[in-house]
Amino acid sequence: MTKEKVYSPAQTGTGTFIGGPAASVFFIAKNYSSLRDEAHFKKTILIGSISCFVLLLVIPFLPESFPKMAFPFANIYLAQHIVSIYQFKKQSIIDSEAFTFHSNWRVFLVSLLFLLLSCVVIVAYIFVLIVGFGIHLK
Repeated sequence: MTKEKVYSPAQTGTGTFIGGPAASVFFIAKNYSSLRDEAHFKKTILIGSISCFVLLLVIPFLPESFPKMAFPFANIYLAQHIVSIYQFKKQSIIDSEAFTFHSNWRVFLVSLLFLLLSCVVIVAYIFVLIVGFGIHLK
């Protein structure tokens, strides 16, 4: 019997650190897919997409004094928390007959892909703000 591959809380946190909020949505949704939980899979995609979009809109307009590192740390914490509370802890994956871990290389490469994708989206968004609306960011 082939074991289903899943992402541990630590892998999800590391992937979120490198790949950002979109990567956290991916890792959490893939775990729900592995659990065959269609309802939570769809909910994760919907809420995660809306959250990423709102972050993209809000962050450029925050005051200079706002601690911008609050968002990445909160995202990493939430992603790890969701996986460990609602999906599985590392030990439960180790003890499981049905699940095993994705490789750390896969986590790293998927995270790099999301980092690249995020950079493209952010540069395009800044271009639209500057050229399209004449808004100048500080």
